[in-house]
Amino acid sequence: MDDVERLAVSCKEPNNCDFEGDTFCGWENVKNTDKFDWEITSGPSSNAFLSGPLTDHTLGTDDGSYGYIDTNQQRKLNDTAVLISHSMTDTGSSGMCFEFFYHMFGDGIGTLTVYLQKEGFQPIPMWTLSGQQQDDWFQGKVGFIVNSDHSILIEAKINQNDEGDIGIDDLSITNGYCPTYPAYAVPPNSLTTVQPVVTTGVTTPPRPVTAYDCDFESDTCSSWNIVSKPELSWTRVQGPAASQQDAHNPLFDHTGSQSNGYYLLLQPNTSIPFPNANISSQFRSTAMNNNRQCLEFWYFIYGSHAGTLSVEKLSGSSFSQLRWTTTGGKGYEWYHAQVNLQSSTSNPTQFTIAIEGTWSANNRGSIAIDDITLLNGTCRTTTDQCDFDSDDSICGFQNDPAGQFNWIRGLASAVQQGVNPNVDHTTQTDTGYYMLAEGKNRN
Repeated sequence: MDDVERLAVSCKEPNNCDFEGDTFCGWENVKNTDKFDWEITSGPSSNAFLSGPLTDHTLGTDDGSYGYIDTNQQRKLNDTAVLISHSMTDTGSSGMCFEFFYHMFGDGIGTLTVYLQKEGFQPIPMWTLSGQQQDDWFQGKVGFIVNSDHSILIEAKINQNDEGDIGIDDLSITNGYCPTYPAYAVPPNSLTTVQPVVTTGVTTPPRPVTAYDCDFESDTCSSWNIVSKPELSWTRVQGPAASQQDAHNPLFDHTGSQSNGYYLLLQPNTSIPFPNANISSQFRSTAMNNNRQCLEFWYFIYGSHAGTLSVEKLSGSSFSQLRWTTTGGKGYEWYHAQVNLQSSTSNPTQFTIAIEGTWSANNRGSIAIDDITLLNGTCRTTTDQCDFDSDDSICGFQNDPAGQFNWIRGLASAVQQGVNPNVDHTTQTDTGYYMLAEGKNRN
């Protein structure tokens, strides 16, 4: 096993649903008050060449399931299909957050609306979006606070023609109020309030500033260089302009969660044809000598086909070591990354760091980075998250004395080949570490 993470959320709740297994997970089609029903499908919808998704959001494949409305039937203008959640008790003062992914592509797209249904009252619209969006899955969020029993309604409304299939996937209701996203989905007279996007994740104490720290507010920082290709390059941008260009891009930076803040965005050159191959662009540091370093940064990688973000350690003119990598399909928010850059030798050697974004002609999504920091020593670890790569660390985990055998930390290149994984999950190389269940009884 590798990359253990303890999340501050419970396992799947009754109102959380990815539609896998052909189930609505406790959500139900409203009876009698709407005109038709939400359905579950996988792969392209019945009208996929004109509207609707080709894959689900959960798996990103045509085997995955999602909820959708089929407009390739005898529907009338303003006909509605409504899903209702289980009844829930009051949210308390901290509120709740409803998150979901939606697909609204086609010339005939109508309206998708999320309502709060308080027991004994008329539904109140909290989130609404109309018309054709881009051909991809996008995340929607809305927070709410209510002091009584309530349910959530998801309503799809038909437009003029049959090119209006709407898909939904990965519904979740979690503790804690969240800002509405996208901000323009707040309906008039809503009980929600537009707020800046608030990032979640690790809060770090103040630390000394180094020459390699970069928040992009003034420039791209003198200790870093952009290594671009004609087809692809990292570009310093502000949120509103980038988001208007492509709705996948972050509306706010990470530094201050502000629309006037700057971040670094991976951008293809739309003025020239993109080749039928993967193209990479690097944000590369100048050379440094200390081999006991921890790289921390925040990244944004959103969209079902958003490419790959990697960190490489470059030594000399030819040696490159992959230290960290991730791919698209994450939520619309900034994520925290820590990358250990320690060397396998005790003698410090000069090296550079390359943060690399990889793109292809088929990519749809966004890759961005912000708030880079370089620390002396190995990365701090907690029992909430562990990649097993720091020194001899297993991050505070320990073997249970009552167990019949032990977990041991193994170097991928040193384990028995053909039986155990020859690369770890974190770095996807044989220089990474992971945990192995020892095959012999310790008693």
